[in-house]
Amino acid sequence: MPSQVAKAKSSWSGPYVGFEVGENYGAVNYFDTYNAKPAGLHNTSFNVGGLIGYNWQFNEFLVGVESDVNYSKFSTSSIIQHVQNDPPYDNIAKTSMDWFNTNRLRLGYLRNDLLFYVTGGIALADIKHTSEWLPNVDACGQSTQYTSCIRQTQVGYTFGGGLEFRLDQHWTIKSEYLRLSLPDITTTETRFGYIYTWNRNNVDIARLGLNFRF
Repeated sequence: MPSQVAKAKSSWSGPYVGFEVGENYGAVNYFDTYNAKPAGLHNTSFNVGGLIGYNWQFNEFLVGVESDVNYSKFSTSSIIQHVQNDPPYDNIAKTSMDWFNTNRLRLGYLRNDLLFYVTGGIALADIKHTSEWLPNVDACGQSTQYTSCIRQTQVGYTFGGGLEFRLDQHWTIKSEYLRLSLPDITTTETRFGYIYTWNRNNVDIARLGLNFRF
């Protein structure tokens, strides 16, 4: 019996579920055809979510798959002054992300009860970008003049790594870093043809998690 208990404790193979919470740092570059200098938008927010995964252990090495969904009330904005125009005007650029999902492969090395791993895969995120001339704030859906509004589920990639420590046969805790990289978006204002672009859409995520292995 003791040998069977030790064998069960030594194996990381099998399914698991988990809970995670952490912080995001998001950054995006914005520019339009009326503004020669790009504006940087950035901010921090929290994230909280759940995950499901499966591990295969091969001696001291581990291969796994993991999928998570996180709520993230990320939002940032910047007022851009177009003083070179006649007459001068200001517009406000905004970016927000309500949720994100990652579907990743994990490759790890086991040292007793500690797992060192790298991870990477596909990321999906609910992204909203808006650009509105002041004072026409919240004009999305009401006016197309000097206004660009787009919301979509974007598909990008993610990579990172972490540490996971086994507390007992079922429970583990982890610390993880991920970077989400999302594609550029370009829209065109319909009346005058001004082009609005958001690029270098990156989110850095640091989080802690608690997993239960079946």
